[in-house]
Amino acid sequence: MMKIRIWLFDDEKSVLEFLRELFEAFGYEVFCFESPGKILESLNFINSEDQADLIITDIQMPDMDGMEFVEKLNSSGFDKDNIAVISGYWTEEYSAFAQKFGVRMFDKPVDIKELLTWVNERRCCTDSCLCKCLVYEPL
Repeated sequence: MMKIRIWLFDDEKSVLEFLRELFEAFGYEVFCFESPGKILESLNFINSEDQADLIITDIQMPDMDGMEFVEKLNSSGFDKDNIAVISGYWTEEYSAFAQKFGVRMFDKPVDIKELLTWVNERRCCTDSCLCKCLVYEPL
């Protein structure tokens, strides 16, 4: 069975490192980026064999904010159900935008159980019958 590929976007290296370690511990293949700008320029990520299955992005980043990134993902055909936006700065404008595009919203600091539940639900949708949904239970 292929590993589910998660692309993480956040300008905070500590957040990227924490989430990378978390998801890798659960068997996901994880790629971390500090900004979506260069990845959009350099890859045809929708039709690439290196394509992400899930994308988790912060809102506030240097080259391009998360909402602009979500817009570009949407216009390129990436499945909005497989996009999550994490922020400690949810404004009415950001919330309305995320709801308009139908992406999953998470607050920072992120509730790990809630995030893992969402990722595992997406895993089941991506793998269909090949995967049993995992339920995260704290130790």
